[in-house]
Amino acid sequence: METATITDLQELCGKSLDSLPAPLLAGSSVKSFPDATFRFVLARGISFEFSESNVLRSVHCYSGVEKPFARYKGGGLPAGLTLGLKGWAVVGRYGDTSKKGGGKIPVWLEYPHLGFQLSFQGSSWEDQNNVIVSMCIFIPEGNVKDFRRGAAKECFGVRECSVCLKPIKEAKVFCPSCKLVFYCSEECRSQHAKSHGKLCVGGAV
Repeated sequence: METATITDLQELCGKSLDSLPAPLLAGSSVKSFPDATFRFVLARGISFEFSESNVLRSVHCYSGVEKPFARYKGGGLPAGLTLGLKGWAVVGRYGDTSKKGGGKIPVWLEYPHLGFQLSFQGSSWEDQNNVIVSMCIFIPEGNVKDFRRGAAKECFGVRECSVCLKPIKEAKVFCPSCKLVFYCSEECRSQHAKSHGKLCVGGAV
């Protein structure tokens, strides 16, 4: 089984080490810490983080910008993600988030309701062409995935507006095409529409 045949990396999260297909981890090197074990597959640009009880917590994919990892070329990235996205395009596609850092350290953005965190090469917020170095994929908070697939009529787990970052109690205003970006009001939705419209992934899972 090659990584290219994986259709959903998030579906692997929460599974035990023993239940994962052996070829997925073929050629991996292991590094253990008190609370986690990492398995690195450098040649395929991917690594896996396991808990103390050998349950997969997260999957990390690398863009090949920083060695020794090759560029990940497999499938299964969530929510229309691609490693080629630059900083401005990420915010245009997924909106803003309060879970972020940068300035003195390389920029990172986390979208808990979508189940991923992106790490960039540069530390400047002003650099719109900042490139993704890696992405961490984990189990999303809430049921956005089911909501997008039509398996749930209401969405929960979204905690803030993608524009003004105001807390959201109910995810009632969203992009009807991709159902990835949520807003506190129609005003914020309209404000984001111009940049989002060019980058919306529609129904891509």
